[in-house]
Amino acid sequence: MRLPDEKVLHALLLQHPHLIDPAFLGVQCDTRVRLGPRKIADLVLHSKPVSIVELKVVPYAPRWGNQLQSYLELFLHDRKEKADGVLIVAPDGQKDHESFIEEMAKRKFSVRVLFWDRDVPVVGQLRLCNNCNRAIRHRVELVSCRYCRKSVGFRELKI
Repeated sequence: MRLPDEKVLHALLLQHPHLIDPAFLGVQCDTRVRLGPRKIADLVLHSKPVSIVELKVVPYAPRWGNQLQSYLELFLHDRKEKADGVLIVAPDGQKDHESFIEEMAKRKFSVRVLFWDRDVPVVGQLRLCNNCNRAIRHRVELVSCRYCRKSVGFRELKI
């Protein structure tokens, strides 16, 4: 599977953060948020607790985990509150991200590593509900929106 450009994915999740997790439905989302003097997080979701999201169009590598960890530590230092971390990467079948999650749990940080396509749908798989304008993963058997429960049809999502 070929992923869209990272900028396209930023725009998608900025408009539809519920694609990361349905709990983010209606949550305010900011992009390119400065943390510390030189760090910029991809997305910050103003949920309870705040969630810092780092997007990559490549498979997991320890440096991506380290990057998210530095964002979480800077957020804690600057704002005196903890944030949850979400790292979204290309699927690769590897399990090396599990040690990162365990290490972050030891440091009392809650993080998730999600995969494009498996956990977070990408642009070609999405449709917009004609009633509530929320993006949902398109399936042939889809007849009603999972958010508004209406059966008014779906249209192509364009970013």
